[in-house]
Amino acid sequence: MFNQFFNYLFLFCISFMITGCSTIFSSQEWSDNYALMDGAQSTSPQMIDGNLETVGEAAFTSNNTGFALLDKREFARNDSIVVVSLPEKKKIYRIILHSENLRHFVLPSEIRATV
Repeated sequence: MFNQFFNYLFLFCISFMITGCSTIFSSQEWSDNYALMDGAQSTSPQMIDGNLETVGEAAFTSNNTGFALLDKREFARNDSIVVVSLPEKKKIYRIILHSENLRHFVLPSEIRATV
């Protein structure tokens, strides 16, 4: 009797785990591409046209050469910048970048809206 109880408990736990794992691995629903919304702007409009074959160019910033981190270590930075502005405030959980030559990017953790 005691052994039979643990057999049923074991089967219940296994079925519960399989059900839980199936919800974790279920397909995700993607929202619309926010960069394709009316009113979205970019410093390189080709980068947000929705066509992966289009090549956009980022503006090279030669004036950003010296920066200091919070611990006062200085480093040189010659980079290019792309700014994408969305027409309305939204929560964004995932950003997908398609690039063959992207080596490093910075995404601010706090973005302030300009009025």
